[in-house]
Formats: sequence, C-alpha cells, structure tokens
Amino acid sequence: AVAVAHFGPTAAHPGANFGQRLADAAAGLSSSGGLAFASNGDLLVGDGFAMAPGQTAQIVRVHNGVQSTFGVTNLGGVYAPSALMTLADDSLLIVDLVANYVAHYDANGLPLAPFASIQPPIAPPGSNFPSDLKLDPDGNIIISVLGATNPPDNRGALWRYDLNGNILDPDNDMTPN
Repeated sequence: AVAVAHFGPTAAHPGANFGQRLADAAAGLSSSGGLAFASNGDLLVGDGFAMAPGQTAQIVRVHNGVQSTFGVTNLGGVYAPSALMTLADDSLLIVDLVANYVAHYDANGLPLAPFASIQPPIAPPGSNFPSDLKLDPDGNIIISVLGATNPPDNRGALWRYDLNGNILDPDNDMTPN
C-alpha cells in the first residue's frame, strides 16, 4: 500500500530530514499519482495503474481525514491518473498516462465530455503517455506528453489547450508548436 506523506513546515537544515513528518494525508493507496485540492480544501489523489481489460483506477477524496472515492471515478474512464488540476468551477482535469486523454469530471465526480485527446491517436493499447499539466502565464493549459517511442522517433512534446479543451495550433498541422 502507498501513503501520501504530509510534512509540516520547518527551516531546512543539514542532513536527510527537511521537515517534521505529520500524519499521512492518505493511506492504503495502490499507486498514487497526481494531487489537487478542491476549493473546500479536500485533497484529491490519483490512485491506481490499471493495465488489464476491466481494470480501472480512481481519484480518492480526503475530506477531514476521511478517504472516499471522488464521484464515479472508480467505474471506468480513469486508468493511470498521473496529474490532476482543479479549475475555477471546481471541476477536475485528470491526465491519464495510459488512456491518451485528459478526462474532465464535475465538482461531484461525475464525468463531463473528455477535455482533450492527445494526438496523434494510437490504436489501443498504445498511448503517447500524457504525464502532467499546468497553467501557463496566459491562462492556457500546457500538457506534457512523454511520447510513444524512444528517441529518435517521438521524443514527446508540450501541447497547449485553451480552457475549453481546444488545442492551440497556430499553423493547423495538428502537431505541437
């Protein structure tokens, strides 16, 4: 089992310890990846790495120390949540490392239309391995893509999307700019 450790703030000092360990924020996870906070302070944690048909992962919600599944994320559509981001409306974007897309769930954990597909699509079970997402200074979303193969074929890329999930592709060639 995996736990999400929680360290309290202390001044860095020489040696192996850089903070005082507090109680675990979440415990009993199988493979944690991606952290985000809801506007009410709930911690959201990506959990799982589903690799066989019928397997799914989930987003775990930690509210006042109590863990539960975030909405219906354990019923499909989440396979390897590697990064999470809450948006202004408290909906959640989930970068799925193996599913080749960014899922979008409302504040209650119910699926919305997929946010983005990572191009070019590869026939399942292939993936371009999207791994992380961040807001850029202009308020757009940058998605890090590891790439489908080892160099020199496909070394990965950074894709840019607006907040509606539309790719920003000024030259319209469907490749990262």
